[in-house]
Amino acid sequence: MNVIFIEPSFPANQREFVRALHAAGANVIGVGERPVDYLGAEEALQLVDRWMKRMVEQGVNNFVFWGNMALHHAMLGDKDEAFRYLQQAVDNGWNPAGKLTEVVPALAVLDGDSRLEDIQAIMLATLNRDRAVVGLPPFNADYEVQQ
Repeated sequence: MNVIFIEPSFPANQREFVRALHAAGANVIGVGERPVDYLGAEEALQLVDRWMKRMVEQGVNNFVFWGNMALHHAMLGDKDEAFRYLQQAVDNGWNPAGKLTEVVPALAVLDGDSRLEDIQAIMLATLNRDRAVVGLPPFNADYEVQQ
């Protein structure tokens, strides 16, 4: 079933109706007159989710995309998906030099989970392997140079 909602001045309570239609399997298309800036945080994240899923369907595969997917799901509160995408980002070469929750503060919602510690350990080992290749001393767990 396809449903088209046309806005001017789309009432806030209609958002729940549109979400329920989508949850029931309807393909809901909204036509609005306002710029994306007028969306609430939840609606903006849903829009991002839709486009990211479309990119996955099209075969996008790079660490920037997977890192953004992890960030997106962390902000949605979906930790399992955030970790799944974070692992894909790392597997595809993403390795910021520092603790993830400091480099990307929005990932702080993942703090305290052993999966984050495991991913961080893999990233540190990879970084230290790369540093050794170019003759640099390794970092310790706090990303300070070991002597």
